[in-house]
Amino acid sequence: MLENAGDQDEGIAFAKAGATGDACLSDTSQRIRGSVVRGFTINGFEDDGISLFCADGWVVQGNEVHDNQEYGIFPSHSGPDG
Repeated sequence: MLENAGDQDEGIAFAKAGATGDACLSDTSQRIRGSVVRGFTINGFEDDGISLFCADGWVVQGNEVHDNQEYGIFPSHSGPDG
């Protein structure tokens, strides 16, 4: 179980270091591939419980997300293939 210990924004976050905005839509070097989050319970974060940014080939399976203020699971600028 992963609980917010205080003022943390996100529980689990996947992104390439320095990736911002929508540049990853045209620059594949800013994308990540093969992220897997399985079997967690994630509670009480200010933004998202699980966040994937510019990720391809990702799997989020068998998780429980509760009381996260924005989204429980949020894949942004992400898709199944790179």
